[in-house]
Amino acid sequence: MDDDPGSAQGDPWSPTSPSVQQYQHEDEGEPTPPDVPDSHRTPQEHGSGGGSAGAAAARRRRRVTRACDECRRKKIKCDGKQPCENCTAFNEAGECTFNKPSKRRRPVQLHQIETRLQTAESLLRRLMPHCDLEKDDALSRDLASFLGRAPLQPSSTEVRPGDAQALVGSPEPEDASFIPLIERIGEVDLNDDGEWDFHGRSSGATYFGHMTKNFPELLAYDSRIPFLPQAPRPSMALPLGTVGDWSNFGLRTNPTFYELPPRQLARALCEYSFNCATCILRSVHVPSFYRMFDSIYDMPSQIYSGEQRRFLGLLYAVLALGSMYDVDENDPSNPDHYAVAMDQGFKFYTSARLFLHDLTECRDMVTLQALVFIIHFLQATSNLSECYTFVGIALRSALRMGLHRHLPHVHMTPIDDETRRRAFHVIQQMDIFLSTTIGLPLVLQDKDIDQPLPTEVNDEYITEREIQTPPPGTHSFFQAFNAHAKLMRILAKVVQHLYPPNGTKMETTNVTYMISYARIKEIEKDLHDWSEQLPAAWRPGPEGDVQVVRVRALLRFAYAHVQMMLYRPFLHYSPRETGSGGEETDERSLACQTAGINVCRNIVHIGLEIRKQAVLIGPYWFIMYTQFLAVLSLVFYVLNNPDKPTCADIINEAELGKDAICGLSQRSLAADRVAAALQVRLSRPSPPPSDQNVYRISQLTVSGSI
Repeated sequence: MDDDPGSAQGDPWSPTSPSVQQYQHEDEGEPTPPDVPDSHRTPQEHGSGGGSAGAAAARRRRRVTRACDECRRKKIKCDGKQPCENCTAFNEAGECTFNKPSKRRRPVQLHQIETRLQTAESLLRRLMPHCDLEKDDALSRDLASFLGRAPLQPSSTEVRPGDAQALVGSPEPEDASFIPLIERIGEVDLNDDGEWDFHGRSSGATYFGHMTKNFPELLAYDSRIPFLPQAPRPSMALPLGTVGDWSNFGLRTNPTFYELPPRQLARALCEYSFNCATCILRSVHVPSFYRMFDSIYDMPSQIYSGEQRRFLGLLYAVLALGSMYDVDENDPSNPDHYAVAMDQGFKFYTSARLFLHDLTECRDMVTLQALVFIIHFLQATSNLSECYTFVGIALRSALRMGLHRHLPHVHMTPIDDETRRRAFHVIQQMDIFLSTTIGLPLVLQDKDIDQPLPTEVNDEYITEREIQTPPPGTHSFFQAFNAHAKLMRILAKVVQHLYPPNGTKMETTNVTYMISYARIKEIEKDLHDWSEQLPAAWRPGPEGDVQVVRVRALLRFAYAHVQMMLYRPFLHYSPRETGSGGEETDERSLACQTAGINVCRNIVHIGLEIRKQAVLIGPYWFIMYTQFLAVLSLVFYVLNNPDKPTCADIINEAELGKDAICGLSQRSLAADRVAAALQVRLSRPSPPPSDQNVYRISQLTVSGSI
C-alpha cells in the first residue's frame, strides 16, 4: 500500500517529519534514515526486499517518538508507519490518529516550581528588604530600580522591526529632557529599636548607600550603619517610685518618678484623653495602645522590656492630658477637684518628660506620639510659648522619620501605615493653628508632602493584617479628622494670601495694605465646598452619641475660626472722608466687615449652645481662643462704630461671650488666663471712641493673644 505523505504533514503531532520522508524509496513503503550503515541493519531488514534478499539492503527500524492512539490503547509497539501495521490490518479507516498530549503539571513538577519560587522570594527579600512582594506594581518598579534601569511601561503602539528606520529620524518627545538618575528605594530605614531614619534624594547617605550597593569594594563603608550615627541612649533601668539624678535632661535636680495610678483610674484618664482631649486629632491606634497598657500593669516594673519602657513615656503623657479633663460631672466648677486634677496632671507630665529622655532625638513612633500628647497638655495649660517649641521639634522629627512621604515600597503593617499618617497630619494641623495664632510663618509647604490622609475607618477595623470593611451605616471618626485637616489647609491659605509678610505688587507709598478680593471669593468658595462635602453624620445637630456631638461642635468652632480669620482684616474698616465733607464707602470692604461681625456673633451663640449641652467640659484651648477673639472683635467694632443701630445687640452678645468664658475659669487653666484678660467692664459707648478706648482694646488684644 502506498503511503500518503500529505496526511502526515497535515497532522502536527505526526511522528514522520518532512525531513525523513524525503529519504523514502519508491519500491518500499517505510522511511529509511540516511545515516544508518549496512553493518548495523538487522537480519530481518536484510530479509525484506522487492526481489532477492542479498540485493535488497536491510534497514534498521527507526524509533517511534509517539505511538498512535490505537497502539497506545492496545499497549503494543507501533512501527511508526503512516498508517502503521496494526491500523492497516485492523482499522477499517486505515488511518492512524494522534491525540494532543496534556500540558498539566505533574505533582513532582509543581513541587519543584514551588521550591524554586520560595528560593527566589528569599533571595529578593535578602537583596531588597523593603520590597513588598505582594504588590506587582511595586515589585516591578523596585526590581527595575535595583537592576539600574527604568521600569518597563506598557506601550500603546506596537513597533514593528521594519519601522526602526522611521524612528531614527523622528524628533524626541519633551520628556526626553528629563533623565532619571536616583532610584526611589532605600529612602527610609528602620533599625531593631523601632527608630525610623529618613534620607531624601539629596542626602549623602542615599548617595553612599547607592554606591556601596553597586560597588561594595569601592568604599570601606557599611550602608547599614547610619550616615550620622548618634550616641546610644541611656536605658531606663530605674524602677518606678525611685529617685535618680536626671539633671542632664533639663527638668530639675533629682526629680521623682511618680508611680502609676491604679489600673481603673489610669484607664479612666486614658479614656478622657482619647475621647475628650483628642477626639478630633487622633494619633494612636487605641486597641494597640491598650494591649501595651495591659502588659504594663500585668508584670512588675523590674522586668520591663525596652519597648515597654519607651511606652511608659507615652502612657504618662496620656495620663497627664487626661487629668486635665478629669472634671467632676456632678459639680464641674468644683475648685477642689480642679486643683487636685491639675496637680496630678503636672506630676504625670514630669514623669513623661523623664521617660522620654532627649526629645530632640525623637525617631521612633511611640516617642513621637508621646510628644504629641505633651503638646496637647501644654495647650490645655495655655503655655503657648513652650508648646510652639515642641511643635517645631515634633514636626522636624516627623520629617526625619519620613512621615511626610508616602512610601508604598516600604513593607509595613496597616496599623503602622495608618499610625504614620495620623501622627504626621496631627502635627501639621497643630503647626498650622499655632503658627497662625502667634503670627509666625509655616515651616512645611504642601509641595513637600505626598503623605495621604488617614483611611476613614475606625480603629476596631484595622488589624496587623488588613483593613476590614466596616458594616453599612458605620460613621468613622476619621471622616471628621480629615475634614478638620482640610479646614486647617484652608486656614493656611487664608494666612498666605490675607496676612502676607510682603506687600503686593500694587502697593505704593500712599497705600499701606492691599488684599485681593478675588482671593477672598476663592477662599469663600473653598469653605462652601468644604461644607457641602462634609458627611451628613458630622453636620451640626444635637442628636447622636455624646462623642459624635462633641466632634461636631469642634468642627463648628474650627469652621467659624477660619471664617473669622478670613474677615478679621476688615473689622477695623471705616468709610473715608472726602474733600467735600462726605464719606467714600467701599461696598466690598463693608460687606466683608458685616460678614465678619456675623461670624463673631455666631461663635458666641455656638459657645452658649455647647455650654448647655455640656459636651465640651474641659480645657479646650482652641475653643477658648476662638471665643476670646470673637468677643474682642465685637468690642472693637462697637468702639469704632458707636452710632450703628446694631451696637446694643452686639455689646450684649459680647457680654454673654465674656460670661461664658469666665464661667469656665474654675475648671480650665486656659479659661483662667483668657478670663483674666477679659476683666474689662463692657458698656454701651454712646460718644465716639476715644484714643484711650482704642488703646485699651489694642492692649487687650495683645495680652490675650500671647
